[in-house]
Amino acid sequence: MALEDPIHFMVVSTFNQTNGKGYVNNKWESTVNQNLTFSFLINRNLTVQRELPVLNMWVAVTIYEVLTNWQVPSKIKWPNDIIVHGKKVGGILIKSKISNNKITFSVIGIGLNIYQTNFENLARATSIKLEKPDFNKPLENCLMEMLYAFEKSFEDFNPLNYKKIIDLYHKNLFKRDEVATYEFDGMTKNGILRGIDDNGNAVIEIEGLGLMTFQHKEVKLNY
Repeated sequence: MALEDPIHFMVVSTFNQTNGKGYVNNKWESTVNQNLTFSFLINRNLTVQRELPVLNMWVAVTIYEVLTNWQVPSKIKWPNDIIVHGKKVGGILIKSKISNNKITFSVIGIGLNIYQTNFENLARATSIKLEKPDFNKPLENCLMEMLYAFEKSFEDFNPLNYKKIIDLYHKNLFKRDEVATYEFDGMTKNGILRGIDDNGNAVIEIEGLGLMTFQHKEVKLNY
């Protein structure tokens, strides 16, 4: 649909996703009528190196702010997971059409576990209902509030506000400035996540090795 007619803020959503995709070859599984699974299109020319990382941060921060309004305390796990009480409640996948180092449009896919309570073989998965048992907002309302938040906040997505987005992302970054275990290059070492650089890479202070920069999937956080 996007390739044929990339309409800004076109939304595709379903309460019965049967072939959900995650990063690379991962799958996103969702129980029928329990969760939010939707995608929307951003039709604006952005630069790949500088603005794509900020776009990713903006998506995560917007979800964080909606959950805060729902009184659900969350964190952002680099680069694109939403964490509640140490478990994954949501994921973000952004696919962009790029031409001459410019993003012509981006499709932002989001999966957010709302009412699902059974996560077989997924020890780190959770839902808002599991973490906040009194949550009872209708699923349709959850979707509309989320979409409204994205539409409103994107009105201010411009270079003047990038620092605010980046600062909010860093402030709510999961395990930032905490000792944690990381796996990379066949090694397992303690490290401290210090932040995210301008290219969206993680900057981690590794025990015995100092500050190191990692792209997505070059390092794994054990939590």
